[in-house]
Amino acid sequence: MATRPHTLALVAAGSALALGLTACGGGSDSAGPSSTSSSSTTTSASAEPPAGWPAGGGSSPTTRPTDSVNGNNAGPDCATGDLEVTSKPVDAGMNKQRFLLVFTNKGQAKCGLRDFPGVSFVTEPNGQPIGAPADREGTGDANIIITPGTQASALLQISGTGPQDPARCRESTVAGLRIYPPNQRESKYIELNTKACSSEAVHLLQIQAVHPGTNA
Repeated sequence: MATRPHTLALVAAGSALALGLTACGGGSDSAGPSSTSSSSTTTSASAEPPAGWPAGGGSSPTTRPTDSVNGNNAGPDCATGDLEVTSKPVDAGMNKQRFLLVFTNKGQAKCGLRDFPGVSFVTEPNGQPIGAPADREGTGDANIIITPGTQASALLQISGTGPQDPARCRESTVAGLRIYPPNQRESKYIELNTKACSSEAVHLLQIQAVHPGTNA
């Protein structure tokens, strides 16, 4: 997998959101992702991602073919600054937790979200990525149009560090998640105090493509 962007700046506080990630089963304290802290969404103006960043690469809004919610016409890519990104817990299983990354259009015009967001653990709100970035699951080539005030979402799964070989995992505490909306070079931050593997050989994050609404 490609690495995540490494230069981040200008982090501004945003709306608070609770993330209740709870491990199921297992005797280890790190058997699954867990957090008791609240989570906040912040905007981060970042430098350009390195080459190969899976969800970036869009330097300016582009118009996509018609393939959208409610038959709307195509629109430009949703800029990070026009989006609020929050999370919505879905369910928990053995050593894993799933929740939706919810993208709300806070701008003045409709825009499109195509394919996959980029997701990685970070050590602090404007800190460096740690561990492997999220693997993409499934396919996604629809341009999901969201009008002002409406939402689209992507399903994220976080696996726990408990089942991993400690020497291979190199467990570390992380502060949250860095979220790059599809085709954007600026990111959002969601607080999540949990454990992750600092080794890029261990993949704990899986992300699906953006879909309409906020149902899993």
